[in-house]
Amino acid sequence: MKSKLATYQTKRRFAETPEPRESPPSESSRLYVIQKHDASHLHYDFRLEHDGVLLSWAVPKEPSYDRKVKRLAVHVEDHPVSYGSFSGMIPKGNYGAGTVEIWDTGTWEPLEDVDSMLKEGVIKFKLFGSRLKGRWALIRLHDQEKNWLLIKEKDESEPGQPEPFHSIGNEWESFHPQLATLRDTVPSGKEWIHEVKYDGYRVTAWTSSDSVRLVTRGNQDWTHRFKPLAEVIKDSIPEGFLLDGEIVVFNSKGISDFGGLQRWLRDRKGSKPVYVMFDILHIQGKDISNQPLKQRKEALRVLFQGLGKEAQQWIRYSDHFEEKGEALFDIACKSGLEGIISKDGRSPYSQSRTSTWIKTKCIQEEEFVIGGYTEPGGERNGFGALLVGQKNELGKLQYCGKVGTGFDDKDLSSLLAEMKKHEVKAPPFTQFVEAPPKDIAAWVKPTMVCQIRFTERTETGMLRHPVFLGLREDKGVAEVTAEFPMKKLFVNITHPERILFPSFGITKAGLAQYYELVADRMMPYMDNRPISVVRCPEGPEKGCFFQKHIGPGMPDSLEISVVGEDQPLLAITSPSDLLSFVQFGAIEFHAWGSTFKAIEKPDVMIFDLDPGDGVPWKKVLEASEVVAEFLRSLDLVPFAKVSGGKGVHVVVPVKPGSLDWKEFKEFAHSVAKTLDNLVPGQFVTVASKAKRDEKIYIDYLRNGRGATAIVPYSVRSNDVASVSVPLSWEDLRKVESPKEFRVSNVAEWLKPESEDPWEDLFSSARNITKATLKKLAG
Repeated sequence: MKSKLATYQTKRRFAETPEPRESPPSESSRLYVIQKHDASHLHYDFRLEHDGVLLSWAVPKEPSYDRKVKRLAVHVEDHPVSYGSFSGMIPKGNYGAGTVEIWDTGTWEPLEDVDSMLKEGVIKFKLFGSRLKGRWALIRLHDQEKNWLLIKEKDESEPGQPEPFHSIGNEWESFHPQLATLRDTVPSGKEWIHEVKYDGYRVTAWTSSDSVRLVTRGNQDWTHRFKPLAEVIKDSIPEGFLLDGEIVVFNSKGISDFGGLQRWLRDRKGSKPVYVMFDILHIQGKDISNQPLKQRKEALRVLFQGLGKEAQQWIRYSDHFEEKGEALFDIACKSGLEGIISKDGRSPYSQSRTSTWIKTKCIQEEEFVIGGYTEPGGERNGFGALLVGQKNELGKLQYCGKVGTGFDDKDLSSLLAEMKKHEVKAPPFTQFVEAPPKDIAAWVKPTMVCQIRFTERTETGMLRHPVFLGLREDKGVAEVTAEFPMKKLFVNITHPERILFPSFGITKAGLAQYYELVADRMMPYMDNRPISVVRCPEGPEKGCFFQKHIGPGMPDSLEISVVGEDQPLLAITSPSDLLSFVQFGAIEFHAWGSTFKAIEKPDVMIFDLDPGDGVPWKKVLEASEVVAEFLRSLDLVPFAKVSGGKGVHVVVPVKPGSLDWKEFKEFAHSVAKTLDNLVPGQFVTVASKAKRDEKIYIDYLRNGRGATAIVPYSVRSNDVASVSVPLSWEDLRKVESPKEFRVSNVAEWLKPESEDPWEDLFSSARNITKATLKKLAG
């Protein structure tokens, strides 16, 4: 039987796109999601979970609550259920290339049998989303298989519902608020300015001639939720302004109070919400986001001073301090504030998470996904505690503990009512480091996000003394990831915000952090060996070059003189050397097959299996096994790694001194030719691309003096930031594509406690003896 996802999978190259290949159905089997898809044409992907997949329609315009408006909905291929939590960038050259954002999500309820309705071409249902609620219908046009209409049906949800957000100007379509990187120390230097960190909802304010829009970080229009504030902004600030700030409620001590903000949204009682402005991006239609932050803040200060006294009760300016970050942080912590934000005053605005904005926290406060609840105890009503979790570094939803304080009676009743709608039989957490409590009342589908304050985490990530502050309706489940401070790099990285891999938002600082993480794993394969680097100062898309000698501005400490070489060769002898190269724009690292101490005695032999056009990945894996088995027959010990490019490297450690460079290369060539003869039609030993079609080139040329091969754990300068990863032969067989390992997902192989598949590489070195040569010849 043909898979329901066959069409979906055929259209995608999973080695290049971060989209999920497949997934099991969710427990409720009733997921609803709309994804805003800015591809060749902006549209909205409407998806309903049914029978293990997401039924999908492409809607060219935003769904409307106006029952007179009928939106065209083009029926497209079924998608995997896991696609419902996907957001990100589909790289250029792939099907559907562009940005994908979750516009609305929740659950749905069919009003009749789904299969019967699909057959008849009229699907009637209820939606329980954040934006769309109530009764809706999808109706297939007469005699047309793909074209349907999405229509709002009359029901009780219609009155008072807001129209979905309409962008003000074309700029909105690609706008994302700049985000800060968490650090455990306050940055110092004259370039840094420091602001108080507020605890509320991050909101951008867009003004036009007759209206204002308040839009959350998750692209939700919340103008209707803060009508009084929106009216003040509309009456006080001219059209064509784009402001960035935080909506907060201040307590009696003048400290922002997220719980108080939640209570105001629920009851409209207590202190009024205030919009604290900390950046300005557009002034009367002119984009100033590329100006230095200090200039933008001066313009923002002038705007604030021009407001009337009444408006200044609702709109405030976030002032800053220069060169006094540590002092401000101490004051913030003593005053009970969450922390501070430090920003590089010279930097332009960047629509991504960068290292030019740094957050340092006094109080631990993060978002968590609700995955269940316990029975109430004593006289308490509702429930006892929430069971919460976050995505860990492997992308798994990890249980982080229970939260039993911070609720009032209204919280208990409203949360319980909402959770009962999403109860499931099995736990949504896919990883437990500690057993959940025994008094579980129910597991809950992970659709709700809450804000939790806690004192610290245990070594396993469990929360100590957690307190519930409120729901985070502005954030989706996909955004909730465990947040740990980024340690300060031991090498200064200039232009840390520079985007090197646009499709994945990887900055120069992000690349440096990756290499700092893997430095200990990489050093055994670089230390004491000549190195070559591929430098891409502006990122791979803007050009790269290969370098094996010192370049202008590079310190002499990164080179070692070698007898027989006209110029000194590059060297990496410490993790700081590795990061120094990253500072100079290096992305790839390649190493010789010998050490400086024994430069003429090669000790690592590499067979690079490079598939020609038409060779499926499965054939490459099979070929690597053939090569490995042949090498074992010569009493050698083969190791494997994915190259990060198209193929596999079979690596053989050799006792230094067994052969000189000429003999070493000749031996590798003989192995390649013998394999070509043993398996006719599968291998080729010449570099000509014309002869590689449907064959695998055994590149033995990397075994000559001065030749190099990609270092284990090095990033490749391609569009997906793939990584060359050492693997056991067993794990290699499980790899589904040559670029499966990337900077964004390779953490599983880098955990300190994980087994190193190459731990015995150098201790497994064998001599290539006359007996070895005889076996090869015979």
